[in-house]
Amino acid sequence: EVFTRRATLKRRELGLSTVGGQASLKTLLDEPDFALASFLLSVLGEGSFFGEMAVIDEEPRSAHVIAMEDSGLLVLRREDFHARLRSSPEVAISLLREISRRLRRADEKIGSLVLLDVNGRVAHLLLRMAEDEGGDRITRKLTHHTIAQMIGSSRETVSRTMRNLVERGIILVTRKDITLKDRRSLMLAARRGG
Repeated sequence: EVFTRRATLKRRELGLSTVGGQASLKTLLDEPDFALASFLLSVLGEGSFFGEMAVIDEEPRSAHVIAMEDSGLLVLRREDFHARLRSSPEVAISLLREISRRLRRADEKIGSLVLLDVNGRVAHLLLRMAEDEGGDRITRKLTHHTIAQMIGSSRETVSRTMRNLVERGIILVTRKDITLKDRRSLMLAARRGG
């Protein structure tokens, strides 16, 4: 299935989807009843999956998914997914491992939202994303608006924070990536919130 840029899978739709090829998707919590209109939960890339809770607990997906660029998806129906879990316990173990990792990340995000200021939340996010890519570079396309949605801030505040990090030589930002130049300073900011 091709998922074109800016196409949206609504949170009430069912099914597990796996991202294939060059892809970039974002999962978005959009709650009109709350003061924060939308909150970016994650940015997904090739090999990621979403909708796993919906195929396990038979409830609708918990968030919208929006394509940041044209993306290929493999969609599994609940029945097919359950049959695969029954025939391949290693798939179930891998799924549990990933769900546990995501729950830990959610706990970290909640903690950073409660305990850190914007500088600390940006630092925490940059460290986590670089870690996800296995080094000191973040190659996923991240706009200041996307970062702001991920940390619960405004684009303007994130722009000031990023500019400050660049001016202090802590990060290097190019059109292709973000490089962490001073990991220690980012770690300090992520711990104390500033």
